Amino acid sequence: MENFSKSVNSKFASLYNSLFVCREIYFALIIFIEVFQCYYVCLKVYTCLFIKCVAIFSIKIKL
Repeated sequence: MENFSKSVNSKFASLYNSLFVCREIYFALIIFIEVFQCYYVCLKVYTCLFIKCVAIFSIKIKL
């Protein structure tokens, strides 16, 4: 009976460890997605601003 409980405990321990690893990967993925979204939005905004600045600058040069 003692061996049975040990094997059950080790199974639970390995399951817990794998869940912990999955959770860590999940959090890392979420953080990566958040950062990537922020970077993407910033890139879009800055590209938009850059295009506007270039357009305004070229219009001023023409005038």
